[in-house]
Amino acid sequence: MKGQSRFDFNQAAAVYDEWFTTSMGRYYDLVEKRAINRVLKNISGKKLLEIGCGTGHWSKYFSAHGFSVVGVDISFEMLKRTLRKRIPKAEFVQCDACHLSLRDNMFDIAVLITTIEFIEMPHIAIKEAVRCLKKPGGCLMVCTLNAESKLNKRRLAKNEVPYHKASMLSTKNLKYLLTPYGKPTIYTCAFSFNPTRPIPVIDPIFDSVAKTFKLQSGDIIIGEVKL
Repeated sequence: MKGQSRFDFNQAAAVYDEWFTTSMGRYYDLVEKRAINRVLKNISGKKLLEIGCGTGHWSKYFSAHGFSVVGVDISFEMLKRTLRKRIPKAEFVQCDACHLSLRDNMFDIAVLITTIEFIEMPHIAIKEAVRCLKKPGGCLMVCTLNAESKLNKRRLAKNEVPYHKASMLSTKNLKYLLTPYGKPTIYTCAFSFNPTRPIPVIDPIFDSVAKTFKLQSGDIIIGEVKL
């Protein structure tokens, strides 16, 4: 199998889920779920493709929200841990995001969560995701680390693993990737991580303001396009 990942996530599989138990991990998990739920509630169908499913953290979440999930990942070690979770209404396939072994027009929504920045040819991965979506009516959602945020700039400057291998996108970059397939909605979220505050209480306000005024400095970018 020809690899297209900028980072070998096999080496991180054993400790990957531990990040979600940290204060930063819990914070970003909550903020991302708030943002992603805005998209999910507008999806009429229930067939979901998750590209870069990793250890199944998000697959479990999507399954719990009523979706039938097909998760794909290039990392065998990641998928081994996913299968151990026995997630209901979910199946998993090892394959390259740029060469999906799936039929055309199968899914109501395709999601890539902190995945596209680790793919060597993101435009090919997006094209493959679109191929697998129902037309018309399918929805593509990309959640990615923002190259314009202070946090992510620090991560890159410090050469932090695995971020040092990521090719992070700006809001402009993501819009460019999605525009060939429709009119994308692009906004950022996650503005106020504070390790001393376990539950972020003002982030929904920041996120709403960011979406309204198209602020570009949040740590995470959400992009969606309807086909």
